[in-house]
Amino acid sequence: MAATSFDLVGPHAIEMGFPWEFLFTRLNPDRTPIDLTGCRAELVLLDATDPTAAPLRFNTESGHVALGGAEGTTAIRLSGEDTRGIAETHSRYRLTFVDASGNASLFFRGRVAYLEAAG
Repeated sequence: MAATSFDLVGPHAIEMGFPWEFLFTRLNPDRTPIDLTGCRAELVLLDATDPTAAPLRFNTESGHVALGGAEGTTAIRLSGEDTRGIAETHSRYRLTFVDASGNASLFFRGRVAYLEAAG
């Protein structure tokens, strides 16, 4: 399956210094949930201004990504402390899933927008 371009902008933008979450369900073409049992996932934020900069990684191992097994759900949750540590130059992302056999697949990729914390 080819990766889908999906920008984390507008209602999906990250507000700096506040918790952020992104929730979705992976579905088969027949609209039944994809079983994510035994899978891992990783959200990687990339610095668009410096390709040599270390990416920021949030994944199932760190507890930032939770997979719902047979229900096919994915919940990405960053704390306010996490979002305070992101530079606005990390304006590109990719979300990758690794199945139980170790096969990785790029699922989403796109731009990330950030909002300054209000007053």
